[in-house]
Amino acid sequence: MSDSSQSTVTDVRTAEDAEAIRRLLSRQAHLRDTDQLDDWVQGYAEDGVFTAHGTVATGRAEILAIAEAQRAAFWSDWRGSHFLSEPGIDVDAEAGTATGITHYTFLGLDEDGGYKVYVVGRYHDRFVRTEDGRWLLAAREVLTVGEESLKPAEDAAHTPAEDGSAEA
Repeated sequence: MSDSSQSTVTDVRTAEDAEAIRRLLSRQAHLRDTDQLDDWVQGYAEDGVFTAHGTVATGRAEILAIAEAQRAAFWSDWRGSHFLSEPGIDVDAEAGTATGITHYTFLGLDEDGGYKVYVVGRYHDRFVRTEDGRWLLAAREVLTVGEESLKPAEDAAHTPAEDGSAEA
């Protein structure tokens, strides 16, 4: 195979992987919003890590326990909607790994039966492709606006203005 056709195959695989990750992110938000936590936790790798508000859960059982505790603490009737930005996804197709940053807003029921914004923030995600080609969350760090840790991670992608690749 020529270098050009190999590059095209790699580009197609990377685009397909990024789209599969976008679908995973969308599915995860839908499952959480519809309180399908048993299905939601399956979107994490067996040894996945979930970090939020100083709490770290490792493995599906711990991650599920955190989600159930959040539900019990905040909403007796868990109903709301996560609104996600277009994620920034970097795929290493050859390694079967990816990273991503997605901004989110969560709207939930208020005490009067209407909706209000409860939280706005950013997900810092790492993904892994399974042997059967599915993508799962290997790690998610949930950051909310106002947290000092919402500042870009040291390994986060640069902004175009930082390297002169685009005008500010």
